Amino acid sequence: MQTKQIIYEVAKILYIREGYNKITNKKIAEVSGINQGLITYYCS
Repeated sequence: MQTKQIIYEVAKILYIREGYNKITNKKIAEVSGINQGLITYYCS
């Protein structure tokens, strides 16, 4: 799976579980094991 796809899949799962307002890029980075800067790169 490519980095961008991993970010989207992890974010989707977290948003469903915890709600959109409770999730940060830091949390997505921790769960996915991807550098936080890559989230900004792929999703900005």
